[in-house]
Amino acid sequence: MKRVVLDDREYTLREFTGDDSCDPHRFLSFIGTLIDDPAAMIKLKKKPSLEEEEKWLDAVYSAVSNSHEVMILAERDGSLVGIADMRLHPERSDHVAEIAISILGERNRGIGLGSALMMELIDAGLAGIRPSPMILRLSVFEKNERAKALYGKLGFAEVARIPGQFEFQGSLQDEVILLRDC
Repeated sequence: MKRVVLDDREYTLREFTGDDSCDPHRFLSFIGTLIDDPAAMIKLKKKPSLEEEEKWLDAVYSAVSNSHEVMILAERDGSLVGIADMRLHPERSDHVAEIAISILGERNRGIGLGSALMMELIDAGLAGIRPSPMILRLSVFEKNERAKALYGKLGFAEVARIPGQFEFQGSLQDEVILLRDC
């Protein structure tokens, strides 16, 4: 567990545990709020059901327990405000780990929380995931300049674009794929 103070607010960064897998309503609230946020550029657009969220949490817990995934949660005043996740690809791509990050609300964005979450995730993931990843991969909406700047500072480089991969706010956006060697 790590505490960081950003913009005069204290955040706790910690790894996902078995206790977290027993609280699907907390994660449903988080993802539902993100989906409703017009500024949050996430791939999901449909809110999951309670059953779908329970299955997802079971899968996360299983992958974390088997050292194939690390998830870092950001909390402020007991509320979940950010999630960063690193998960191994399967089979012949098990040297590649996929990264995803989401931060709730404009008040928590642009203050360094994404950077703190990503650094914590990369450190925990490289130390805890087995087999150890050789390549880190992530993708981002082409218009998400804030995220692309963060990833660039962390050593990720654009390697590909998939035209029109995402529909966001009525228009198609390219998916930008970035990689970083470990």
